[in-house]
Amino acid sequence: MIVNQSKKLENAVAFFATEFEKRYKHWPAQMWIYKLLALLDFRMLKVTGRPCIGIEYTAMKNGPVPNVLYFNRYNGIASDVFQIVSAGNQRFDIEAKKEPDLDYFSERAIDEMKNLAREFIESGRTLGDLIAETHKLRSWNAAMEAAREIGRESLPMEYADEFEENPMTKDGDKLTFQEESFVEYEKRRREEFEESA
Repeated sequence: MIVNQSKKLENAVAFFATEFEKRYKHWPAQMWIYKLLALLDFRMLKVTGRPCIGIEYTAMKNGPVPNVLYFNRYNGIASDVFQIVSAGNQRFDIEAKKEPDLDYFSERAIDEMKNLAREFIESGRTLGDLIAETHKLRSWNAAMEAAREIGRESLPMEYADEFEENPMTKDGDKLTFQEESFVEYEKRRREEFEESA
């Protein structure tokens, strides 16, 4: 597993949930957190060549959903940092159980988390605005287009699709800094997957 991936996930969820609760005085519905996590990962990917958390996402009509949270939401996910709570009518809220520990993140990642909080929570923008922003992700569009072609409503998203050309198949001499960083990240991720299989 990517170093501290689960801790980053837990604390990013708690950060966004806490920021939302400060602004609205109630905990956010799951979709808010799903979209903010996706934007965090994919925006950091564009800047650094590596996603902040690096979890898997599935493209759905209303934007990306993080697989580890979405597909386990009925199990009442809880950690020592956050919990997903049923709010009835197939709605789930996400509650922070304690203050997030931002020591797991780089300064750049913390800045992006704060930028996302300002842009979508503090500003009073709607969930619709947030969903529309995730629909701008190249990787979401690529997955949804592929899903439509085979008659499906959703498909997994690929980080590589966020680049204009797949860095894994691009000539190594022509890679940008971000693409080179992504290739290194992806090779390490694949090695870790093979070792755990």
